[in-house]
Amino acid sequence: MAASVAAMKKKPRLRPALFRIDRGSPIPLYIQVRSRLMTIVNSWPDPELMFHTEDELTEAFGVSRVTLRGALSELVEAGYLKRTRGAGTRVTRRKIEERLQLGRKVDKMWANEERMHIALLAFERVAAPPAIAEALGIEAGRDILSIKRLRSTGLSPIAIDWRYVPGPFADRVGREDARTGIYSAIARTVAFDHVRMEIEGGLSGPDEVELLLMPPGTPILTQNFVVYSRIGQAVMLGRSVNRADMTRYSLRMDATSEILG
Repeated sequence: MAASVAAMKKKPRLRPALFRIDRGSPIPLYIQVRSRLMTIVNSWPDPELMFHTEDELTEAFGVSRVTLRGALSELVEAGYLKRTRGAGTRVTRRKIEERLQLGRKVDKMWANEERMHIALLAFERVAAPPAIAEALGIEAGRDILSIKRLRSTGLSPIAIDWRYVPGPFADRVGREDARTGIYSAIARTVAFDHVRMEIEGGLSGPDEVELLLMPPGTPILTQNFVVYSRIGQAVMLGRSVNRADMTRYSLRMDATSEILG
């Protein structure tokens, strides 16, 4: 009998560039290894395929078996991998899917019910820099609320958020709102109309290296958007940088004849 399709598939080849470890980095070796393992896990082609063995991974990374096992154990504990004695290791969790939908609270945006931890890194009133002021349609130097957040799964940081709210709307946003639901806080007194959003790929820079524990020059996905009220005012400017190896976006669209063409 012909072998099953799953049995005929081969494990992805281990690419040397993916496993390059920076031994001069302040990021511990096992965290660097874990970050790269998550890239492999989230692009794994078939859950029926056995994951790479410890021998294969130890040789690819050039680290000790103790370091490798520490990283693998965290992925097993977090549910990304499953080990079966005598049978090997399999991938059990794939990319986190973020719903692109206005108004959802930040802890309800993931289709696979992933529990997110939100750390508030900055919450302060500042003078609007020229680029941000232009995007918000206000004069440079005007008062805005500047918010910076770090979103993490139970295992790894996954995204950095920047949000900028102009003075007339900033008073409606408290510190807890900034962590869990900026839209909801503003919507108590303002009717939203639409959002203009751009999504593009890029490569990690200093912020991503430091906060998302990513090697320099690895793929990221960036959202840039502006939220408008029904009278045409920009009420919030946002930027989010996500680990491209751990996230994907989903979008619901109305299937009308006008849209489908």
